[in-house]
Amino acid sequence: MLESWSQSQKRPWVVVVESTRPGTQISNHQVWERIVFAKGYRLAYFDGLNRFYVHESHPELFKAFDRPPNVFDNFAFSGKATHPFNKVVQQKLIKSNSTVESLKLSIDEAKNTISNLKNMNSRLIDKIDFANEKLSRLTGEYKSQKSDFMDLVHAYGELSANYKAIQKSLSWRLTSPLRGLSTHVLAITKLPRRFANRFVFSSINLFKIPIHSAMSRVLRNEALSVYLNTHIKKFPYLHQHLRSIAYGENILNSNSIISISESDLSISARAARIHVKLSRLIEKRLESDSANRN
Repeated sequence: MLESWSQSQKRPWVVVVESTRPGTQISNHQVWERIVFAKGYRLAYFDGLNRFYVHESHPELFKAFDRPPNVFDNFAFSGKATHPFNKVVQQKLIKSNSTVESLKLSIDEAKNTISNLKNMNSRLIDKIDFANEKLSRLTGEYKSQKSDFMDLVHAYGELSANYKAIQKSLSWRLTSPLRGLSTHVLAITKLPRRFANRFVFSSINLFKIPIHSAMSRVLRNEALSVYLNTHIKKFPYLHQHLRSIAYGENILNSNSIISISESDLSISARAARIHVKLSRLIEKRLESDSANRN
């Protein structure tokens, strides 16, 4: 290549030529250096691989080659060269690149984690809102049920007071034998009719005297008579025996309020009382008309 150098008058200020055989430290400048000298260049520096030549027209450049590169030149390795003294830099660069890639992966994982946490947070917020709504609804239901419970407690108190007042009343004490008898009657409703009738008949005969006394007192109270008569008629056999006792003891006549026919079983106690009052008004009207005709 040096032999093909033309005869042009233009010359580079500095020429650098590799002066060893490839891949070795064997110098070969003796073969071609004369050509460089013939062009007006002088040797300025040899770094072990390359020979640096400065043209004689720029002798001021020689002082730049009086010492090799050193720490005072403030140079730095690029890390891209393949020379062995760059291995440490290259290794650090490779390690740094690996660290960067690892950090990128960590950042991506962190982003995914943040995204998942945001989704979880959103779901938790929805659950909290749902729980708050449910709590509000349950609180309202609790207050409503508490109010109903207090109403029931108040009603129970009133009923309890009324029940105690009834227990202290004269009519309650007088009808005690009948209630005891009705308890026995309800207990035997599951027995065959023949045995049930026998039990009722025996019980009535056993309590005949207290029943007679109670019936005499009850018939004096019109409202109580109608009420008891309405409920006793639900037990025809018992009603029949009680009527027999009443007729036998001359405490019941054909105009008595207990003599309402069996067809009246379906009417209420209030209707029965109205029926009795109308019957008595009719009887009084008939008696008055009969007296006027006489």
